[in-house]
Amino acid sequence: MFFQKRARKYWFTRTEEEVCWEQWTLSVTVGTARSEREQIEARRALEPEIEAHLMRISLRTNEHKDHVPPITNNDTYPFPFQISVSSHSDSTWSGLFKAYLPS
Repeated sequence: MFFQKRARKYWFTRTEEEVCWEQWTLSVTVGTARSEREQIEARRALEPEIEAHLMRISLRTNEHKDHVPPITNNDTYPFPFQISVSSHSDSTWSGLFKAYLPS
């Protein structure tokens, strides 16, 4: 999820809210290799496939930029984002890992 921080004014306080302007959901199936050789073969087969998917995502995101808000600061990451990884085997909140990069 990509966010834009917006200032929100109340009577006597000012806070920031994060407004999501783009969200991507990627489904990934992780398998386990029975041997080191099987792991190497699987990695060789998957690397070009992952590279192709990343290239498709990059091209797609560069095609449509009308919804991207203007950059209003000089931060390294002008738009904070969140990466969530969830597991199908664990349906509780403890199975959800959220990582925030500095904004």
